[in-house]
This record gives sequence, structure tokens and C-alpha cells, in this order.
Amino acid sequence: MTAVLVFALIAPTAQPKSQPPKAPDPVGFGLVADSEFHWPFYITKSPDVQKELKLSKEQLAAFDGAEADLKKSVADLGGLKPAQAKTYAAKVTKWADETVAAVLKTEQQKRHRQIVWQVLEFTGGTRTLAANPVFAKEIGLTADQLKQAKKIDADYYVGWQKLVRANPLVGNGPVPGEDALAKESEEAALKLLTAEQKKKWNEALGEPFVGEVKQFTIPGLRPVTFKAPEKK
Repeated sequence: MTAVLVFALIAPTAQPKSQPPKAPDPVGFGLVADSEFHWPFYITKSPDVQKELKLSKEQLAAFDGAEADLKKSVADLGGLKPAQAKTYAAKVTKWADETVAAVLKTEQQKRHRQIVWQVLEFTGGTRTLAANPVFAKEIGLTADQLKQAKKIDADYYVGWQKLVRANPLVGNGPVPGEDALAKESEEAALKLLTAEQKKKWNEALGEPFVGEVKQFTIPGLRPVTFKAPEKK
């Protein structure tokens, strides 16, 4: 049923031949759909997001079906060799990105994209969003800036792992030193940006989303309440 609905939604509307072709909207979010938790799908489970985007019952059913299909697809990844898994995940990701574009109407896509970017910055920080190649291209980062952003993000992760190993008894609580580490990496990422790139960053995220965003329920991760990132 999902496939039928998606194909029905993706069928193009006939355009008069006198009109120039419309430039394609950005497709994809620089995310790999290699688990059942895929933010472009998952945010649509939040009632506030549904209301903001004015999602129809048919669209919600399509996203539910796509999530179910994704869960079945990624279950096969565990039995593949690394190279095969990478190729397979790339195909699943392409399908997921195209499904989002198919399910959402043109007027919904921009705000959905903005909310996804806001969620990614909230969950992973400025460093992670700057290191996202799709977002980096959207705001005009150079190849060198993207390389530096990826290093900042990687260095943060290595540092955080060291803190976790040094504090094995914290359980689900805050890890001592992680706030300072995050602040340092955030400041480093922001220093990479020009004034024009900061302006484009704010435009890419749009107006702050003030509703609640449903979070992944993953054992070992602390539950957090979404808060829209501040403007740069």
C-alpha cells in the first residue's frame, strides 16, 4: 500500500510547454538511512510537526508505511560485508530521500527541511551540521571549511569517548567535562563561518520551531526536550 501511495504522490503534474522547467528543490539531508531511526521520517510522528506541516492522513500513513519498510530493509544490513553494506545503505538512503520528496507537497518541503536542520543542530550541535556535506553546500562552505568542520566533529567524538571511558559509573547521567568539550567544538565550528554563511545558515533553518519534536527512544541515551537553535 505504501508503494502505491508514494507513486501516486510522486506522479508529476503536466506543465504547459511554454513554461521553463522548474529548478529542482534540494533532495536529501546528508544522512545515511542505515537504521529504523531516520529523522526526515521520524519528526513526522510529532503532533506539533504534523500540525505545522499540515500533513494529511494519507501523508501520515505514507510515512508510517515508509518507516515500516525502512525497518525491514535495514534488518538485512547485519549479514552483509562492509562494502556490500555501504552500497546497500546508499540505495536505501536514496529511496528514503526520494520518498520524503514524493510524500510531501512542494509547499511543505521547505518547512520540513528547516525543521530537520533544526533538529540535527539541536541533537548534534553546530559542529555536526557544519560537517554535513549537504548542509555545507546549502550554506556555501568551501571544501576546506567542510574538511575542517569534519575534523572538529571527529575530534569532539574522540574526546567524548575518552570522557566516557574515564567516567564509567555515570550511567545515563551527564558525563563530567562533556559540556566544556561541546562548547569548545561549537565555538571552533562557528569560527569557520563568514558573515554571509551565517546569514545563509539562519535562512536554511528558518523560523525557530516552537513545538515538541518526538525523540528516539534508545536505551542508554538521556531523554531531552527539543529547543530550536539560536540564530548565528
